[in-house]
Amino acid sequence: MTDSSEKQCSIDWDINEAENRLILHLDEEFLGSAIYPVVIDPTVSGPSNTYDTYASRANPDTNYYLNNYLRTGKDEPYGIRRLFLKFNLPSIENKYPIKSAKIQIKLKSNSGSIGQFNYKRIITSWSSSAVTWWNSPDCESTEYHSSSVSNGILTIGGSDPTGIIPKMVRRWRVGLYPNYGIKLYYSDESSTSVWQTFYSSDYSDLTCHPKLIIEIYTGYSSYKKKPISDFYGGGTSGGNYIVLDGSELPVIYQSKLAIAVSRWNTYCSSSHFSIGTSDNKVIINNNIPGWGKYTPYSNHFLIEVSKTQIDQEKDWDDIIISVLEHEMGHALGIADNDDSSRVNAYRCTQMGYGRDRDTFLYPSNSDIYGVNDVWN
Repeated sequence: MTDSSEKQCSIDWDINEAENRLILHLDEEFLGSAIYPVVIDPTVSGPSNTYDTYASRANPDTNYYLNNYLRTGKDEPYGIRRLFLKFNLPSIENKYPIKSAKIQIKLKSNSGSIGQFNYKRIITSWSSSAVTWWNSPDCESTEYHSSSVSNGILTIGGSDPTGIIPKMVRRWRVGLYPNYGIKLYYSDESSTSVWQTFYSSDYSDLTCHPKLIIEIYTGYSSYKKKPISDFYGGGTSGGNYIVLDGSELPVIYQSKLAIAVSRWNTYCSSSHFSIGTSDNKVIINNNIPGWGKYTPYSNHFLIEVSKTQIDQEKDWDDIIISVLEHEMGHALGIADNDDSSRVNAYRCTQMGYGRDRDTFLYPSNSDIYGVNDVWN
């Protein structure tokens, strides 16, 4: 939270899973000495969490990071201008998947009509205090498009879990991409009379700062149980202990199996996995349809993964984890979330068919609740 003098204080928080509520614990000492009004903002904003600047083609050696505004478009004095923006991500426990994410920047002024903006993911490190036109950070080649300004706000991303910004933020969160932010620029850089000015993180009014707004999914009632006859727990006396035998897997797959085992074991209260010699085999089978397959037998089960399917993906080494965790979820007694009309379960759980497999790398709170309910 931040008071009117821009003095800041961190906030401790808890999630009430039964009521889907976020509970904030405010520092009374800070509030007692604060200059009001005090902004309590769960989004990532403010000078300490937001890095922004812009560059001008007409002034290629000039850095503008101390300006309280950001500029895009083109005019005679400055030529083409492009802005650079990145956010520190909040610390959120991995069992709470990111459902949606969007970036919002507030328009200060403009010349000419405002149409579409383009953006690219930045792939090299940069500092807002050093960026100029000449040393601007590199970006991936793929160009993405955002809608125009609406009610004075440019919004990039939205509520669709499969959208570009939600997927990008999830990749930043799990380390698939370095978090270097985005480059934003106006789609029409040919006209000398069309430009836009946005508020930067150095502007005095905190409500005008650029924002990264993240929605997490904390639900726990979206799982489906498998019939008890359709899975085998492989229990030992005194506890529920499932031994997986991945000795026939390639070495890289064995290492990913160990990660998947660790992540299920971290969160499940009464059932867990181990790796060793067992009839519960985890193998490669390139003839199965899709990514993976779980087959129960009378006293053991078989997990098969399609190396052919996985290896053709860009982030195949992380997709392995998601596929293994999904099939292990069946061994623990929870079913596929395959109903696309149940969007949260379908998109935002490890058992969801529509999940983003290269960024959903942990059992979700819903998956964990389902497993604990089966075994307790």
